[in-house]
Amino acid sequence: MAVACFLVGMCQTIRLNVIGEVVLAELLLPLLGVAALLRPEGRRVLGTRAFRWLLGTMFVTLAGYILSDTVSGTPAAQYLRGWGRMALVITAFISLTALAAARREHLWWFCAGMALGRILYLRLVLATPISLWKFSTEGFGYADPFTIAAAAAVVFVSPRIASMMFLVLGACSAYWDFRSQGLVCLILAGFLWARAARPERPVSSGGGRIKLALLLLVALGIIVAGLKLTEDEHAANRRNESDIGRSVGKRFALKAISESPLLGYGSWSHGRAFERMHAEALREVAGRDASLYRVGDSSSLTHAMVLQAWVEGGLLGIAFFVVLAAMLTRTVVTLAMHRPMDGVSVLLLYFSIYGLWHLIMSPFAAPLRIHLALAAVTVVYLGLEQQERLQGARRTAQGLRAGLRQPPPPATDQLMGGRNL
Repeated sequence: MAVACFLVGMCQTIRLNVIGEVVLAELLLPLLGVAALLRPEGRRVLGTRAFRWLLGTMFVTLAGYILSDTVSGTPAAQYLRGWGRMALVITAFISLTALAAARREHLWWFCAGMALGRILYLRLVLATPISLWKFSTEGFGYADPFTIAAAAAVVFVSPRIASMMFLVLGACSAYWDFRSQGLVCLILAGFLWARAARPERPVSSGGGRIKLALLLLVALGIIVAGLKLTEDEHAANRRNESDIGRSVGKRFALKAISESPLLGYGSWSHGRAFERMHAEALREVAGRDASLYRVGDSSSLTHAMVLQAWVEGGLLGIAFFVVLAAMLTRTVVTLAMHRPMDGVSVLLLYFSIYGLWHLIMSPFAAPLRIHLALAAVTVVYLGLEQQERLQGARRTAQGLRAGLRQPPPPATDQLMGGRNL
């Protein structure tokens, strides 16, 4: 099963066209999920509260999309892609949580396969230069797979060496103009360094929390300094365009939501109304420079999963994303400060932090479906551990009660043949 998880993870970079874009790993994961659910250990996930909450809200979001598409009269080519997108997140989530419940190492093997498969594809198939760190010719570049590979490699090195690995990755991200990835890598480096002395003990003292806060400030300072040192005219223009695009997307989303807050506009919606609202948002943000930017007419312009789901699926459509954001906020704090470190700690923290980022800064599209499912898996992973602790506590309590019901042992002098020791 571990080898199968690794191979399916490697297929995450192989794209197919089934109504819309789908990766081979999304089609193979349900097969592994069924195999895991056939085991009693895999079915334990069904009793986890976090799993039930997230799965329930996923179906509420899907229902919101179906309702919005039905009312809006969305063409089949659009609503099938919209429903399929959410269905693939659901199947990946169920499969990965069942695999993690059956055996925790399965999650490590899948992520290691994801990283290695993407790196080999970029290097050997596309011959992509390392400088294409953020984006390659057909999608994401080396940054994400190298970070996942480093998170998986933590099991083989000490925390301080792993911290240096992420410091280098953060510097590379800053150098090649990938600000968010650089910040995440430096946060992981600071986490590993702060927990290196006592990895099995939580950060409970005020001094430990101050240390984590100072490391976060240092990470922010390194990112800012790196951007200044590598800033040229092209990089400055690209960053400015990126910042304006995100601001315009948020303002466009608020305009669209205010006109249809309950039902939304349907899956992958577009049209003249969106074009008008996007042009208004662009003028408000860019002012006299608005003519330099292209006006779009698609719901994906929001560049935020939560807002895009609201625009497309209405109020019901955001159920899963809002609940996941709330759960991930607690998960990040637990992973960083309270949970003992082990071989998957950095993987869990990476997908949790990036899950929060994607919810507010990335479109709800094909390249991020598995990442979104993995962010939800981290929440359930902690839920499984809590379930195990509660079951262990109940078994201990039952053993104590059984011991109290037994008759007391004979006195010492009786045991030793009448001699009082």
